[in-house]
Amino acid sequence: MWLVSAEGFRELRLSCLLSRRTAAAFLGVSVDTVRRWDRGRQRVPWAAVRLLRLKRLGDLGALAPAWDGWRIDGDALWSPEGFAYRVGEVAWWGLLVAQARAFRERHDGVR
Repeated sequence: MWLVSAEGFRELRLSCLLSRRTAAAFLGVSVDTVRRWDRGRQRVPWAAVRLLRLKRLGDLGALAPAWDGWRIDGDALWSPEGFAYRVGEVAWWGLLVAQARAFRERHDGVR
């Protein structure tokens, strides 16, 4: 079973430059909950650690193995190959995928 110590959680929280209040707001919990995590009086959920790791490192692999190598840095999503995708550049991605799917379905089998 996975477990982070109170010291480990506190160190992670502080490395993200988060006070208890800002950590609580970021994680969607009460300040009292963060205080209990800091003091080791309550087990820290893995999801909270993953979100803090994502905030600190921008490492999307902290969320799921399928995202290994992808990271968020500033206003960009970086691919494992080193390509940066900014918000305006990926806003159209869903539309492009839908168009490609429709094209494939319409022209399936036609050569």
